[in-house]
Amino acid sequence: MDEQREPVVTIVNKNYPPGTGITGESANEMAGWLLDHGVQVNVIHSDGRYGGGGNITAPNGRTFLVKSLYDGKNKIIRLFSSFVESYFLIRKAKRITKKGWIIVMTDPPFLIFWASVLLKKKKWAYWSMDLYPEAFIAGRLITERNFLYRFFKRKVKENPPDYMIALGVHQLNYLRKEYARKIPATILPCGVKKSGFDRQTLPDWKSGGKIVLGYCGNIGEAHSADFLLEIINTLDAEKFTLVLALYGSKSGVIKEAARDRKGVVIKDSVPRHELTLIDVHLVTLLPEWNNICVPSKAVSAVCEGGTIMFCGDKENDNWEYLQEAAWLVKDDADLKVNIKEVLSRISKESILEKKRSAVQVSRRLLDTKEGAFRDIHSFLQALQHSN
Repeated sequence: MDEQREPVVTIVNKNYPPGTGITGESANEMAGWLLDHGVQVNVIHSDGRYGGGGNITAPNGRTFLVKSLYDGKNKIIRLFSSFVESYFLIRKAKRITKKGWIIVMTDPPFLIFWASVLLKKKKWAYWSMDLYPEAFIAGRLITERNFLYRFFKRKVKENPPDYMIALGVHQLNYLRKEYARKIPATILPCGVKKSGFDRQTLPDWKSGGKIVLGYCGNIGEAHSADFLLEIINTLDAEKFTLVLALYGSKSGVIKEAARDRKGVVIKDSVPRHELTLIDVHLVTLLPEWNNICVPSKAVSAVCEGGTIMFCGDKENDNWEYLQEAAWLVKDDADLKVNIKEVLSRISKESILEKKRSAVQVSRRLLDTKEGAFRDIHSFLQALQHSN
């Protein structure tokens, strides 16, 4: 009798360890879990650099590298190079995957387009970090009436994935409406991880007994610069310290506004182990980006026992998961008033109460992640038996 073959999966994403980036970290974690459960894992990635921070870790699985075409900031060149680089990544995945199935992520933005075009005879899954081409609309690069947008959407729907991995309930419901068919799926929030860092010495910004607010990460097209500007202008320096470690398209205007402001500390970066010292993490997502993005830093903050102040609306998976450990700032015409009202309710006592809730939220998220990995493993095994 022939030995039972091991299931095989190929993961495709621009970023992967030893490079940094949360999507690559997430892919690497899944790869490690699958390897531990008897699955052969291939990973196709490029040598492009990630603009933000992240842990440098050893890669899991057998990796294949595709040359990155462009890492600059010119939007038009980036868009074109992403289109071409996505093609090479999917083509490589198709060539090396003789059996098993392919998990396609969403960086670069055209991976899903090329998966739909090139993987018609392959089993593949859509792991939706950010949604494309929807992000092009939200970012005002094109309109829904644009010929290329409509062509993109039509091609994506012609060859839908066999499985979907979504970041949350709202995002999954949106995708199912888009595909207009029932596709097997699981929910896997991004950023669910406990670092286990041991805090040693305290940074200067933690001294003085004040409540520490922090925004450490990308402030780009999907985020509200007005939210951070109002926080800076409203900040009571006797009560709060605000730590900023920013990158992204809107970071310059924020840093300029924060320069020399009392109570504001600007850092190039904040080490992962120091993020746990921030009492309230500031998170923002513009309403038009709902479902398209689900900021992972909010999930990570709560998993580390922290709290968040979320500027957005309730129809977002961040709020769906994290509201017990969060304060909501409505992003509307009364933004300034809303911020003042929420800041007035934040105290050391209320933070402790939210942090107690964060422990329970973190446990549920860890259970959700473990359940998602098991769902994916079960689907892999079912596919293996059907071949």
